[in-house]
Amino acid sequence: MDLPPEILVPDVAPGTTILYPFVSSVERIIVVAVDPEGESLAFVWQVPAGIDAEIPPPVELEGGITSSEIVLPADPALDDTTLALSIFDPGGNDADIYWDLVIP
Repeated sequence: MDLPPEILVPDVAPGTTILYPFVSSVERIIVVAVDPEGESLAFVWQVPAGIDAEIPPPVELEGGITSSEIVLPADPALDDTTLALSIFDPGGNDADIYWDLVIP
Protein backbone atom coordinates (compact mmCIF):
# COMPACT_ATOMS: atom_id res chain seq x y z
CA MET A 1 0.00 0.00 0.00
CA ASP A 2 1.32 3.45 -0.95
CA LEU A 3 0.75 5.77 2.02
CA PRO A 4 0.89 9.58 1.92
CA PRO A 5 3.80 11.52 3.42
CA GLU A 6 3.73 12.19 7.15
CA ILE A 7 4.54 15.65 8.51
CA LEU A 8 6.92 15.33 11.49
CA VAL A 9 7.77 19.02 12.11
CA PRO A 10 5.70 20.94 12.91
CA ASP A 11 3.79 18.26 14.79
CA VAL A 12 0.40 18.81 13.14
CA ALA A 13 -2.05 16.77 11.10
CA PRO A 14 -2.09 17.26 7.31
CA GLY A 15 -4.45 20.04 6.29
CA THR A 16 -3.80 22.04 9.46
CA THR A 17 -3.63 25.83 9.32
CA ILE A 18 -1.17 27.44 11.74
CA LEU A 19 -1.42 31.09 12.83
CA TYR A 20 2.08 32.48 12.24
CA PRO A 21 2.87 35.96 13.61
CA PHE A 22 6.26 37.25 12.49
CA VAL A 23 8.60 38.21 15.34
CA SER A 24 11.62 39.38 13.32
CA SER A 25 12.42 41.06 10.01
CA VAL A 26 13.08 37.68 8.38
CA GLU A 27 11.36 34.40 9.27
CA ARG A 28 12.53 30.86 8.50
CA ILE A 29 9.86 28.15 8.41
CA ILE A 30 11.14 24.56 8.43
CA VAL A 31 9.09 21.45 7.69
CA VAL A 32 10.28 17.86 8.14
CA ALA A 33 8.37 14.99 6.56
CA VAL A 34 8.81 11.29 5.95
CA ASP A 35 7.53 8.90 3.34
CA PRO A 36 6.42 5.65 5.04
CA GLU A 37 7.90 3.66 2.12
CA GLY A 38 11.20 5.58 2.27
CA GLU A 39 10.70 7.23 -1.13
CA SER A 40 11.91 10.73 -2.04
CA LEU A 41 9.56 13.61 -1.39
CA ALA A 42 8.87 16.77 -3.39
CA PHE A 43 8.00 20.02 -1.60
CA VAL A 44 5.93 22.67 -3.41
CA TRP A 45 5.69 25.99 -1.57
CA GLN A 46 2.89 28.34 -2.65
CA VAL A 47 4.00 31.86 -1.81
CA PRO A 48 1.66 34.86 -2.09
CA ALA A 49 2.23 36.76 -5.35
CA GLY A 50 4.92 39.42 -5.39
CA ILE A 51 6.85 38.11 -2.39
CA ASP A 52 10.57 37.43 -2.76
CA ALA A 53 11.01 34.21 -0.78
CA GLU A 54 14.16 32.12 -0.57
CA ILE A 55 13.52 28.38 -0.92
CA PRO A 56 16.73 26.29 -0.65
CA PRO A 57 16.67 22.74 -2.07
CA PRO A 58 15.17 20.11 0.28
CA VAL A 59 17.63 18.09 2.38
CA GLU A 60 17.22 14.30 2.32
CA LEU A 61 18.12 12.53 5.54
CA GLU A 62 18.06 8.81 6.36
CA GLY A 63 14.95 6.64 6.30
CA GLY A 64 12.98 8.72 3.80
CA ILE A 65 13.05 11.79 6.06
CA THR A 66 13.34 15.09 4.19
CA SER A 67 13.38 18.70 5.36
CA SER A 68 12.46 21.82 3.46
CA GLU A 69 12.55 25.44 4.45
CA ILE A 70 11.42 28.83 3.27
CA VAL A 71 12.83 32.21 4.26
CA LEU A 72 10.38 35.10 4.14
CA PRO A 73 10.88 38.84 4.68
CA ALA A 74 8.48 40.61 7.03
CA ASP A 75 6.90 42.33 4.05
CA PRO A 76 3.66 44.16 4.96
CA ALA A 77 2.13 42.60 1.80
CA LEU A 78 2.25 39.23 3.61
CA ASP A 79 -0.08 40.38 6.39
CA ASP A 80 -3.32 38.40 6.43
CA THR A 81 -2.20 36.05 3.62
CA THR A 82 -1.79 32.28 3.58
CA LEU A 83 1.40 30.37 2.84
CA ALA A 84 0.85 26.79 1.66
CA LEU A 85 3.07 23.75 1.31
CA SER A 86 2.20 20.54 -0.52
CA ILE A 87 4.42 17.50 0.00
CA PHE A 88 4.24 14.77 -2.65
CA ASP A 89 5.59 11.24 -2.90
CA PRO A 90 6.32 9.51 -6.24
CA GLY A 91 2.91 7.79 -6.11
CA GLY A 92 1.11 11.15 -6.18
CA ASN A 93 0.04 11.03 -2.53
CA ASP A 94 0.27 14.35 -0.77
CA ALA A 95 0.12 16.11 2.59
CA ASP A 96 -0.63 19.82 2.87
CA ILE A 97 0.03 22.40 5.57
CA TYR A 98 -0.90 26.08 5.74
CA TRP A 99 0.23 29.16 7.63
CA ASP A 100 -1.92 32.27 8.14
CA LEU A 101 0.72 34.99 8.22
CA VAL A 102 0.52 38.03 10.50
CA ILE A 103 2.92 40.95 10.13
CA PRO A 104 2.79 43.21 13.21
